[in-house]
Amino acid sequence: PNISIMKWCGPALLVCENAYRNNRESIKQVFINNINDKPKNSANLNNFNLDGFTVFVNNLDLCKDGKLSIEGRFNTLDFMNVYGDIAVSHQWENNLNYLYFDLAWMGWPIIHNASLCKDVGYYYDQFNYEEGGNILSNVILNHDNNIDEYIKKNRKAINKYLTTNKDLQNKYIE
Repeated sequence: PNISIMKWCGPALLVCENAYRNNRESIKQVFINNINDKPKNSANLNNFNLDGFTVFVNNLDLCKDGKLSIEGRFNTLDFMNVYGDIAVSHQWENNLNYLYFDLAWMGWPIIHNASLCKDVGYYYDQFNYEEGGNILSNVILNHDNNIDEYIKKNRKAINKYLTTNKDLQNKYIE
């Protein structure tokens, strides 16, 4: 939601930036979603109303090359269906999030650092943006070749969190 450092786009942008620097042809567009305080009538499309963040973003190669788009809030699945191919997420101490489950269940690649669900999507360790960039590069090149296996693996991993899981129900009863 980009409302605190616990879940914001800065680290995910560094993952994308690392992948882009490794292969500039691999990324056509990066959408930064859930930016709510962007000036409505700003001539500078990369002005976030947050001076430090604006400087940070404007120094990324992705921004300099016109590959970034700043967007408001969207329903994630609707947005992915129309605009997205891959989601890159970062969190700090919010290790379970339905976003990972929704996207992975539907087959979209989700690159994340949520350690409680390492087996869902594509996991990079904590704040390792170089590793995240390498994973993103690999996903760009190979994900579509393994989509059926990806969906099967993720649905099995996500099953342990579903309300239909009898073992989970029994744990709550206990």
